[in-house]
Amino acid sequence: MRVNIIIRTLNEGKWLPLCLSSLERQNYQNFHVTIVDSGSVDNTLEVARNYQRASKSLVRLTDYKPGKAINIGAKDHDSEFIVLLSAHCVPLSEDWLTRLISFLDVHLDVVAAYGRQVPLSFTGPDDARDLAYTFRGETRITTSPFFHNANSIVRNTLWNKIPFDENAEHIEDMIWAQNLSNLNYKIGYIKEASVSHYHGINQHGSYSSFRSHKLVELLSELDIYSQTNFEKLWIGLDLNVATVLIGQPDFQGLGAYNLQPKSTFKNIVKAWEISNYRTDMSLAELLFTVAKKVSHQNVAVIQVIDISHAIIEQTLIDKAKATFFKTFPDAVITCWSDTGNYLMASEDSIDVVQNNNDLRKNKNKMNRMVIGQGSMLCVSELIKNNGEIKSGVLVSTDNANILGKKYVQR
Repeated sequence: MRVNIIIRTLNEGKWLPLCLSSLERQNYQNFHVTIVDSGSVDNTLEVARNYQRASKSLVRLTDYKPGKAINIGAKDHDSEFIVLLSAHCVPLSEDWLTRLISFLDVHLDVVAAYGRQVPLSFTGPDDARDLAYTFRGETRITTSPFFHNANSIVRNTLWNKIPFDENAEHIEDMIWAQNLSNLNYKIGYIKEASVSHYHGINQHGSYSSFRSHKLVELLSELDIYSQTNFEKLWIGLDLNVATVLIGQPDFQGLGAYNLQPKSTFKNIVKAWEISNYRTDMSLAELLFTVAKKVSHQNVAVIQVIDISHAIIEQTLIDKAKATFFKTFPDAVITCWSDTGNYLMASEDSIDVVQNNNDLRKNKNKMNRMVIGQGSMLCVSELIKNNGEIKSGVLVSTDNANILGKKYVQR
């Protein structure tokens, strides 16, 4: 193979299916994939083993160092080019790999190049600002000591002479680039070889400095900041979204499942038919059991339908999907305003209370939380957290406000 794509992973079960599916859509297919994992506890290894190109080149490290992981991956497979790609960076076009290779084919004096990284709709403003500042301008050649290996290509002959520092805890790519600069080697930047990168290069998370929002707006106007539509990344990708039916299988009323055309529900998984299912299972145990089952089928997301509910609307399911694609947090429970059971915010918890006349006047401050009717959940996060859903990731299909531990917003 002419290209060895090295992907380093740690609990990337959420992103790795997206990344690998995008690779399979590339118009250049003469490549091999080496995955170097450093102790994942979610379904990352399951995804890697099921991926044909990487099934025999899965390396597991116990003593992780970023440069060491790259060097081991490079030694694992001989090739003309080494492509370094983070598991949570998703190539945005079918010619991404072609762009990387062609640049080095044309510019024989360039030894390595890095591509553009753009934020997603839910990337924090500080991370979005950093990506916009760092990866801007047109495709070019430089002797500047900068290189970012989350989306990059390196000549194998150069790596054999100058491998990455195996003792560095961080910025191994910047240390490597400085060594190249000291020897007057040239590095390229390829604007057209773009990937999405949800947390940016400094990983600020949800932190927002006082200027970042305005800077992002200005950068957008100058066309050097690109907001990626995450939903579009899923179109055409070889990913399964399974429909999990929960509730009472012997429900005699007009259940949700019976009211809809069967074509509405794809990849059906009936919870009560799983071999180790029990009627006294806790919700967390049930979700963990389902997630483990579907992870063997390359399912990244489950859509939960409670058949015990009498009414279900397709528009509600569509709202749930749209909310999931827009926010894509660690896990999502869809919530919506209702006249049934409500969530009541107290000082440090959210309590479920029954609807009655005394509460009607306060219902604009409450939302119903229901596992089912379109709820979207991330399989890898359920496995990593043993079926538990972390607080702070509840999203309403009405307005996409996130419900935290101490408050409920309409």
